[in-house]
Amino acid sequence: VLLTVVGAPIVEELFFRGFLLKLLEERWPPKRRILGGGVGLALVLSAAAFALIHLPKDGDPRALATFFPGLMFGWMRSATGSILASTVTHGASNILIRLLDLTVLR
Repeated sequence: VLLTVVGAPIVEELFFRGFLLKLLEERWPPKRRILGGGVGLALVLSAAAFALIHLPKDGDPRALATFFPGLMFGWMRSATGSILASTVTHGASNILIRLLDLTVLR
């Protein structure tokens, strides 16, 4: 549980938003800003990469829905200039998914 709530969000946010999104934004700077966060090709590509790594071994396509939180996490990093907000939100969303899995989804 600790790995899912703390470890994965830190590692994933460091890579996808701290490294990859920043690198992609240098190549393709955001053309628009919405509420302070850059929106453009770099954001979409980093969110797509984030979704692809969440495909489970059996290839369940529902895992690709992580594209949408990936957009939000990337926008948060762009708007704040930090991965702190996206990391905390990512961890909180993992807690929510875990709780739903234990209760509602059974």
